[in-house]
Amino acid sequence: MLQKSRTHQISCVNHGIEQGCGELILILDCDHVPARDFLKKTVGFFLQDPKLFLLQTPHFFINPDPVEKNLGIFRQGPSENEMFYGAVHPGLDFWNASFFCGSAAVIRRKYLMEVGGIAGETITEDAETALGLHGRGYNSAYLNEPLIIGLTPETFDDFILQRSRWAQGMIQIFILKNPLFQKGLSLFQKICYFNTCFFWFFSFARVIFFFSPLVLLFFGLRIYNASLVQVLAYAGPHLVAAYFLSNHLFGKFRHPFFSELYETIQSIYLLPAIISAIANPRSPVFKVTPKAVSLHEDFLSHLAVPFYLMLSTSILAYLVGIYKWVTAPWMADSIALCMAWNTFNIIIVLSCLGVVWEKRQIRRMHRYPTNETVELEFPGNETRGSAQIIDLSISGAGILVAASEHNRISDHITLHTTDSYGKQFVLPATVINSRQQGHQTLLGCEFQEDTPEMRTEIINFVYGDSSRWQLRGQERQAKPVSNLVGLFRILKIGINGSVLNFKGVWRILRRKVSIILSGMAASLIPGKRKKL
Repeated sequence: MLQKSRTHQISCVNHGIEQGCGELILILDCDHVPARDFLKKTVGFFLQDPKLFLLQTPHFFINPDPVEKNLGIFRQGPSENEMFYGAVHPGLDFWNASFFCGSAAVIRRKYLMEVGGIAGETITEDAETALGLHGRGYNSAYLNEPLIIGLTPETFDDFILQRSRWAQGMIQIFILKNPLFQKGLSLFQKICYFNTCFFWFFSFARVIFFFSPLVLLFFGLRIYNASLVQVLAYAGPHLVAAYFLSNHLFGKFRHPFFSELYETIQSIYLLPAIISAIANPRSPVFKVTPKAVSLHEDFLSHLAVPFYLMLSTSILAYLVGIYKWVTAPWMADSIALCMAWNTFNIIIVLSCLGVVWEKRQIRRMHRYPTNETVELEFPGNETRGSAQIIDLSISGAGILVAASEHNRISDHITLHTTDSYGKQFVLPATVINSRQQGHQTLLGCEFQEDTPEMRTEIINFVYGDSSRWQLRGQERQAKPVSNLVGLFRILKIGINGSVLNFKGVWRILRRKVSIILSGMAASLIPGKRKKL
């Protein structure tokens, strides 16, 4: 609780955790907005368990990550982070190994002070802090209910910056504070922390997975000392079973083929970051991830070059494979296997090309979908009309109005609504645009922020009700799709993404050539040279 002095000034703000006055500390990222019931739903855990040092809640994002945005797949399935917060973290919680994720968490102050505050030896100070407190025998808990809403990185460059920090930090923990040798941890806690750290070595496996078929096709080195029949008889069933099992267990959080995409597109850049952390575990430094970036036009990410090289190499491998098929028929089995393997790699690389073509993002205030009833008050009319809000942001809302109300619509309206807590809101808005949508009219409305008090009301309405986010999270946890459907889906996404990439690059080249030719033509025209 916050304590007030006799002059009614809050005495524990901006004095740091050591001089604070609350028994519990709520930690939030600067781009995370908590629901009004955050403390109501979390503080009780600390009353129930005196040894509890942490209550972690999931991170819930209002905007698409760069993969979803650039490939146009946002809201078509679970986001990437839902695998961790929806499946992995509940498993960690089962073994009392839920760890601090840097935000959306409540920590007990006196236990934090026992270890000197937030740890700082690694750049993933959150997980490092939790590791130290678990080692002292204290408990953690995870509430699988989104109570904050935040922003994920907008560009691929920022996405890689964030993931590189996570990877280097967990490698630092793995080397400097290896969980397997930490005193005070239970066996299962050691396994959980070890698995969380060891996961980030996936970049080695992904890079090897890409180059392995190329080793035979270019250099004739056999990856498997086995015939095609033997591979199909032994490796084939194992691979199919692994995909089916993964899809059965985690398909509603993320399809296996999308894991392939996310890990492949990160691995090229995470590998050197991880190697540098292994070579010098104390060298990584913390870098803040930019958020709320406004992109005014499409552009090609400067991180795109490796994926063009990967695609070119894979296509060249086909030509070499065909040549070797003709000239070295005794290697036909191995060549066929590696050609099929190379085909799968090309599908993933095509999707990667779609990701590195950055689509413009003009809207700074992201909207999220919702579906709730609102009453509209029209100027000069005493009776209110019923409507549906279909999306929300602090700048405005999308509202569906029945055809019978069409004649009453004016430039200015007032929204009357009640959230799930029973709080009533009266929000004035301006109708910016309208269009017919079937038998209804869709209004694009902008909230009127005439006073600071009204802006506070708008923020409370848009971001204060966590029940909207819970519903959205449940909707996105869809039933698993079959592996065949998943494969065709990633193929379609890859083709569409690469087509957008190539079209964009062609427009850039054509524009540059046009500028060069215009400059050359202007320099040849008499009287223009001096002017230039």
